[in-house]
Amino acid sequence: LVGVGTVSAANNGVDCSSEKGEAVQNESTDECENEAIERSLDEKYKDKKLLVSWFGGEPLMNFDIIKYITERLTEEGYDLEGYITTNGSLITKEIEEYFSSHYRQMSYQITLDAIGEKYGIIKQFVDIPVSKAFDRTFNNIKFLIEKGNKVLVRVNFLVSEIKKATELYSKIVHMFDGCDLKKVNIYMAPLSLPKQGENLCNCENYEKHPFLD
Repeated sequence: LVGVGTVSAANNGVDCSSEKGEAVQNESTDECENEAIERSLDEKYKDKKLLVSWFGGEPLMNFDIIKYITERLTEEGYDLEGYITTNGSLITKEIEEYFSSHYRQMSYQITLDAIGEKYGIIKQFVDIPVSKAFDRTFNNIKFLIEKGNKVLVRVNFLVSEIKKATELYSKIVHMFDGCDLKKVNIYMAPLSLPKQGENLCNCENYEKHPFLD
């Protein structure tokens, strides 16, 4: 496994440089590209099977470096499997086709913190009105599923708002009616924010997991 952070910024104008990665997490430079590649060609990867995990910020903001590193690894004879953590808003037909043609298998993790306009308010994308942001991302997710990709939909929630989270989860599940559910995994991810009084240990009083019937 090699993890590559292609860029520290997101397409909502937020700098995510405080996030930590396994390999590299800078803007696209020759030095950055060479460092990532050399780490990928290290002795421990000589079996030629490599899982490449792309992250950011928003990694698709720097798709050129993804292509550059992918093509270098392919030239070295690596059998590539890919995993990308993305907000899903920048996915296009070109990007999906590129990943599908260069990776034996590709998985996408995409977060849905809300639906409708609330999603747009949370994300604050710079290139689309808040009223249209959710539809674009959700349509991109369905497009990936239709193309046979595996998609992990992560639903973040606060422990103090479990009831709202269960309602959101149910709504999102129903929105995938008609999709190949073998290709999508929807899961809940509790946020631990101690400074805001949001602790995972607050769930200990529940007799069973709140999302299990």
